[in-house]
Amino acid sequence: MTLVEALESLVSEGFVGDFRVVASDGPMIRCAGCGMLIPPADAEVLRLLRLEGESDPSEEVFVAGLRCPRCGALGTLVATYGPMADGADADVVAALVDKRPRG
Repeated sequence: MTLVEALESLVSEGFVGDFRVVASDGPMIRCAGCGMLIPPADAEVLRLLRLEGESDPSEEVFVAGLRCPRCGALGTLVATYGPMADGADADVVAALVDKRPRG
């Protein structure tokens, strides 16, 4: 699955908003809808996809479908992880907690 396919899949499920990684007193996620800064451990993860580059497996990308705890917006967060990740992305991915039910 490519990044475009992953994003299209999440949009088709209603994740039409955007979330971004920001560096603000530690790793944070900003909801584009209401501007709320969300600590990654408090983010509500509804969907989670991990992708590797087709030509370079070290190009690792994380796509999450999130819900904002303030405004309820559903949106996507794209961040890099692994050896190619920048500091803020790596910190968010490390702190993000997948709270989806198992099974």
